[in-house]
Order: sequence, then C-alpha cells, then structure tokens
Amino acid sequence: MNHGDRPAMFRLPQALRAEASFFRFLGIGASVAMIDMGLLLLLHSLAGMHLYAARVFSFTAAIGASYLLNRRYNFRHCPRCRHTVHDVARFYGAHALGNAINYAVFVGLLEGFREVGLQPAGHAGLLLLAIWLGGVVGVSANFMLSRQLVFDR
Repeated sequence: MNHGDRPAMFRLPQALRAEASFFRFLGIGASVAMIDMGLLLLLHSLAGMHLYAARVFSFTAAIGASYLLNRRYNFRHCPRCRHTVHDVARFYGAHALGNAINYAVFVGLLEGFREVGLQPAGHAGLLLLAIWLGGVVGVSANFMLSRQLVFDR
C-alpha cells in the first residue's frame, strides 16, 4: 500500500514522512555499522589483514547490507524502474562520496591518536570510536544521495 491509498487522516505530511525515512535510515545505518565493525575486527584481529585494507572490505560488505535493508524497509514505496543491478550500482556510486568522507575521518582520527601517543590498532575502543565518528559525518550525505539518486520516484 502506498501513501496515496490511505485515507487522508492516516497520511503523514510530506515533512514527517521524510523525517521518518531519515530515522529509519539511521536505524539501518546503526545495524549496518555492527556489520562494518565486526568484519573489520575479524579481518584485522583474526585474519591479520592490514587495518586499512580490512576497512575497505568491511565497508563493501556494509554497503551491500545497507542497500538490501534500505530497499526492504525504508524505500519500499519507491517503484523499481531499473533492474536491481542498476539500483545496486547507483547505490554504491551514490555512497562513494559519503564513504570517502567517512574513511577520511576514520584515518584522520587514527593518525591523530598516534600523534598523541595512542595505538588504535591495539585498542578496540579507539577503532570503534573512529568508525562511529566517521559514520556520523557520512550518513547525511548518504541519505540525501540515496533519496535523490537511487530510490527516486
């Protein structure tokens, strides 16, 4: 059922729908951050992969999960005008900017920690903080790009 099929008294104003969509996007992002963090720690700590390389792999998995969850729970009302492969490609492309910002914040914080004598590779709390702050910075750009370029009507 789309918004137009509901009686007027049950329809949210456009501004509230956009706000609700943003909060769902944040909730999905928080869930996906767990995939990102878990995979990063797994690849780095258990598999011995270099921290920055492990982050590229954890990002890729997280973005794929984010697409699937957002398509199902946040933007399900948007018609599928394109093949799923095209949607996924647009989703990855749209998130390139937000994720580049996210990654820059992550690396900047890790390097800043090192400058003050902290070793983030041996301290999970610092790694998680860097991931979280990078995510906070990138999420708004990702939301706007997703709405405008991927799940457009």
